[in-house]
Order: sequence, then structure tokens, then C-alpha cells
Amino acid sequence: MSISEMERLFNNFKPENDLEIRDRTILELLYSTGARISEVEGLKTGDIDLENREIIVTGKGRKQRLVYLNKAAVFWIKKYLQVRSKLTYSGKDRYIMDNHLFLNKFGKRLSSRSIRTIVKKYVKKAVIGKNITPHSI
Repeated sequence: MSISEMERLFNNFKPENDLEIRDRTILELLYSTGARISEVEGLKTGDIDLENREIIVTGKGRKQRLVYLNKAAVFWIKKYLQVRSKLTYSGKDRYIMDNHLFLNKFGKRLSSRSIRTIVKKYVKKAVIGKNITPHSI
């Protein structure tokens, strides 16, 4: 994906709700860190160190590596963490206790398939006429 296509994707994406903030954060992480889908899917809240602008990513073979975050990624992670708790509320003062960073609308871990769907959705909205995969971001 070219730089101009990435700019078009991000410039046309103005999140209007909590799930769109989550989606924007995912796209930013994929772009700025080069992480694989499975690595983003597996991120837990404890893997993030915003003060030092880094995350611990668990890759293939359960090998962990330190990945540095740019300012945009830190901004979107902070914004997402502010709304993430709404996704864990299951009603009647009960909360789902899932420590994965990215959750679906039911408070469960977001799957790799869902991340692929999210990427395709916003690439299509940005009218980028290529078959863009999360890895090509």
C-alpha cells in the first residue's frame, strides 16, 4: 500500500462511535508497527506501556518482541482505552473480564477474521481499488 493510499485511508476515517475508535486504533497499530494480525489479535492490556511508547508483541512460536509506537498510535490507543470499558459491560452491573486489548461489541476478544473484515471495510470506504490485506498495511 502506498503512502498516498495510507494518507487517503486515514484522512477519510473520522471515528464517530466507540467501535470506530477501536477500528482506527487497529489500523494505526497495523500501519505503524508492522505487526501481524495474530499479534494484534493477541495483544492484552498489560502488554502496553504508553509512557515508554512500546508494546510487547507475541509472534510466531510464542516469541515476544518489543515494538515501539509512534505518536499517532499512542494517541489512538489512549482514546480507545477511554471507551474500551463500555465494551466490557454486560448489563445488571456485570462486566466481562477479558484482558485482551481489542474487543468485539459483546466484550469478547476480537478474532483475526474480524480484523481482516475491519481492514477491508475501511479500505473500501477510502476507495482504494486494490485488494488490500491487513499485512499489506
